[in-house]
Amino acid sequence: MKRISLLLAISVLAVLAVTNLAMANMTYTETINIYRVQTYDSGFDRGSFYWFHQNPAEISGGGPMTPEQYEAAVLAGNIADVTLTIVLDDLNQGDTVEAWILDQQNDMHFLGLLEPMTASDSLGYKSGEQAYPGHRSTTIFDNIGPAWLDGLPVKVHLAGNSGPIEIETSTLSVTTMLPTPGAILLGSVGVILVGWLCRRGRI
Repeated sequence: MKRISLLLAISVLAVLAVTNLAMANMTYTETINIYRVQTYDSGFDRGSFYWFHQNPAEISGGGPMTPEQYEAAVLAGNIADVTLTIVLDDLNQGDTVEAWILDQQNDMHFLGLLEPMTASDSLGYKSGEQAYPGHRSTTIFDNIGPAWLDGLPVKVHLAGNSGPIEIETSTLSVTTMLPTPGAILLGSVGVILVGWLCRRGRI
């Protein structure tokens, strides 16, 4: 009886373990060094300031999935999170810059406003990787629909009214919930063990 209970406990633990491990998150990222200065003082539209990201979860972006596998993961609800992080230099307080994403159906999705700098001085931007203290700002958008990334590339647009600003970097991150090889192996062991016990009439 003790042996049966032990085998049953092992099988249950194996199945529970694979359930948890199969949903272990993996995050794939792509960071683009832009360092591009926007010099329009009288406003700029979405057609004048944009850049492209690859989907980092797909093979073209360095990830493990083909576009078809990514689409299947989206439909299965296995994409846990998509974020876009934009780093600026010298977006003045009171100025407004919007961020948008264009999906593969050519629909524009408004993400929100970029964060201004905390400094109140008028030193301006420093071209390149340097910035005056308090002039660099970071905005993280986590309201991106995973399906918006179907197909490549992903196009990010800016629009708004501001003095000269520098877009420094842009990072697109995709977090998946896909089975890992270890989870699949452990799950297989658990399923085989449960099946063996069932055939022997012990559970």
